[in-house]
Amino acid sequence: SELNFLRSAMAVPEENLRRKQLECEAKTSESEMLTRQLSELQNKVRELQDTLNDAWASKHESQTRLEQRLQSTSHTYTHNTQLLRAELKNSRDEMTLLQTSEQVADTRLRLMETSMKELRFENVQLRAAHQVLLAERD
Repeated sequence: SELNFLRSAMAVPEENLRRKQLECEAKTSESEMLTRQLSELQNKVRELQDTLNDAWASKHESQTRLEQRLQSTSHTYTHNTQLLRAELKNSRDEMTLLQTSEQVADTRLRLMETSMKELRFENVQLRAAHQVLLAERD
């Protein structure tokens, strides 16, 4: 009877031990699965971080190219504006020169007209003097 008691007393701890061992194996299996999932998630995070870094680098390169293009366009615009202003000034200077030349030509024309009037007047005076001389000679 004592042996039976010991056997039954031993059976309970063996059952508890076996149950604890199964629980431990289940937890170990679950822990290994969670470790694998964690490792997979860490790999995905690394991939996403790499993708994000690539995207930022690409954005920075694009922004740099756009800034360079904008600066180049701005320089070209400034240069072309300076050229147009210089051409406009030259055109204005040419217009002023043409107006001055026209004024000079008008003045010369008036002087020539005045000279022609004076020459006609002198011609009339010379004819009259010639007539007087002819009349005196006769």
